[in-house]
Amino acid sequence: MGRALFLCIVAAVCTRDEVSAQICDGRGAFNVTPVQLELRGASTTDGMAVGASAGFGSDQLFAAGSISRRTQSGVDDPEYGFAGIVGTDQPISPDNRFHACPIAGIFYTGWSGSMRLGVMAGGSAGMLARNDTTLAVIPTLGLSFRTTIGDTAIESRRASLFHRPGIVTFGVGLVVRNRVSFQPAASLAFGGGGATPGLHVAVSYNLARRQENRRAP
Repeated sequence: MGRALFLCIVAAVCTRDEVSAQICDGRGAFNVTPVQLELRGASTTDGMAVGASAGFGSDQLFAAGSISRRTQSGVDDPEYGFAGIVGTDQPISPDNRFHACPIAGIFYTGWSGSMRLGVMAGGSAGMLARNDTTLAVIPTLGLSFRTTIGDTAIESRRASLFHRPGIVTFGVGLVVRNRVSFQPAASLAFGGGGATPGLHVAVSYNLARRQENRRAP
């Protein structure tokens, strides 16, 4: 796990149709365990959300997809979202403690016969504050923006946290043996004439540990 240090979209922030992966977001590194599964929950001043995601890849290129269900205060029917991203993990310090992960993706949100389709881009950065064989501690910072390219919505109430164009997220990832990750985070969604804070938590598990190449003695 030493050479890798993952976004979100997918922040990971499940109050939006986004996905998270890699050390830049406080998760296990894809270079050792290339398959990642995650469950997430969030609470904001506007509502609550739950979601799940799956990712696959390496440090050089990874992809992930997510599904989510969100409820808003004052709105009867929930929203259902789907999203997908691609990204890369790039070291930005000689000792590999600091990494940056740019990403790009698409999202879809639907409710009561209405829908939104859009694209998003952003990234995250992480620092390996502690990195040993049993535990990694990774403070992270993420920023992403999105824009709608298709919209049949007629409810202005929907233009709140879940649909604000920008979001910044700060969290701390705890990664145990590069397999199990726990990530509490705080976020601020902004744009659209306001801002909405949120609290998030995610638990992820990395599968299919790759065997490291070993030289014969």
